[in-house]
Amino acid sequence: MKFGKWTVIGDFKNRHVLCECDCGTKRYVLKTDLTRSNPKMRSTSCGCARVERFAKITRKHGYANKCPEYRIWKHIRARCNNPNNAAYKWYGAKGIVVCEEWDDFGKFYEDMGPRPKGLTIERIDNNGPYAPWNCEWATMKKNVRNRSITVMIIYKGQKISLGEACELSGISYDLAHDRLSKGYHPKEIFRKIGE
Repeated sequence: MKFGKWTVIGDFKNRHVLCECDCGTKRYVLKTDLTRSNPKMRSTSCGCARVERFAKITRKHGYANKCPEYRIWKHIRARCNNPNNAAYKWYGAKGIVVCEEWDDFGKFYEDMGPRPKGLTIERIDNNGPYAPWNCEWATMKKNVRNRSITVMIIYKGQKISLGEACELSGISYDLAHDRLSKGYHPKEIFRKIGE
């Protein structure tokens, strides 16, 4: 049986049925979501149809300027490609590039999907490109901790940001930073006063 892009491929599990989307995603879907009388309330795909539809609309009708994903896409391209951009010295000048397929906003949107509220684009490998395999939506806090100027330290065998180590140890950032600048051994940086 076919429901939009969903094809029923398995048995029922409780009130769910195993379906496969045309894009290859497999998921248990609530049977009533497939057969709702209101077409706007029906489940017709894993979500890929919405992404494709939005990408087509933004390309065809110019709505892209009105969405946050388009502004993010424009900003990452400007800081990587435009030497006159204020942030170019930290991106394009350092060899950070935007992958070729992301020259098209529709492809960028297809790969990244809608930006969850409060999140920003983040490169997983800070020295790597803006590309589908190296980008995710992340909190501003995570993004800031992944910058090349972020102070990194070995804490309990893991390389993490000084700020994250401070949170885990309960030591204030100012105290830890002061100890680090004075040349304290990493184990001593996070020693609580009086220990």
